[in-house]
Amino acid sequence: MKYIIKESQYNRLFENKSNKIEMFQDLIDDKLNYIRRVCAKGADDYEGDVGAASCDQIEQVEKVKVIEADWVTVKHSNKELEHKYMNVKIMIYYSSIRRGQMDADDLTYDLEKILRTKTTMPILLNYETTNTNKHFNW
Repeated sequence: MKYIIKESQYNRLFENKSNKIEMFQDLIDDKLNYIRRVCAKGADDYEGDVGAASCDQIEQVEKVKVIEADWVTVKHSNKELEHKYMNVKIMIYYSSIRRGQMDADDLTYDLEKILRTKTTMPILLNYETTNTNKHFNW
């Protein structure tokens, strides 16, 4: 497998853990802005890599913070060889008057797909959510 990345990205990936976090934070911030721009165009103009469900979810998102980024080796049950993935864990901060956790599966799926295309790296994107709204009165 070959990965096409810039030399500066390569250096940041392999220097230390905090540089990986910074690099993915920059990429995710950029791609979230891209998703917001696509969603602002309206339902008739969605581009192929952003779905309508992602647009519904991103309306609540205030920010996303990369918590961890590191290489992991995964052995799939249906494949003989182990595969390396960049495991990126993020915290999604959102605001909602509803109690419970936000389901950001569609948003993170589209974001992971965009990051894989942009970096040409195998990426696993895991997320947690936290509601910044602590007042649930209507």
